Amino acid sequence: QGTNNYIYGSLSILRFILVYPVYLYFVYIVIKNRKRASSNIIIGIMIFLLVPTSGSMIQLFFPEILFTWSSLALSVLVIYIFLETISGNVDYLTKLYSRRLLQDYIKSLIENHEPFHVIMMDMDKFKEVNDTYGHQVGDQVLIAFADVLRTTFKNRKSFAARLGGDEFLIVLKKNIEDSPEHYIELVKAKAKEHEFLSK
Repeated sequence: QGTNNYIYGSLSILRFILVYPVYLYFVYIVIKNRKRASSNIIIGIMIFLLVPTSGSMIQLFFPEILFTWSSLALSVLVIYIFLETISGNVDYLTKLYSRRLLQDYIKSLIENHEPFHVIMMDMDKFKEVNDTYGHQVGDQVLIAFADVLRTTFKNRKSFAARLGGDEFLIVLKKNIEDSPEHYIELVKAKAKEHEFLSK
């Protein structure tokens, strides 16, 4: 308008319909990756996301306050930084948790005086697989075994990480439902049933 007045059109509601699913997706990403970052980081991001959410609600009633898109841009930046931060917390090959994150996790359990079990696993004759079939097949074996661990230890009270090579370490909180021996036998059984590992 020539008078520089802000016009609140009938389709302006679309910006909120477009923006809020993005916010919800950000929340989903943060919750999904909550074990890869400290609780302080998670809380900080969730609080930060409240700012653009509340800001866009204010703009819904006071359209002259242009807040929605600038706050969305800030949210995208924060989530990008968050994802860059947690990327080093995952093993590049197996997608299990990394050794660095494992150390941080154990440290937090010790600091919080939470008792836990530790299971260390390696793969029999893995060197022979590498020597006979090559490292590409060896990598596929590691990925397949990591999938077995991931499906076995998907409980929030467990934490599976790759130490390096064919060595894996699992941390179980003391209040987990079954004994460590039960999970060891479960991993062995699943590995024998696995289409790739059983060959």
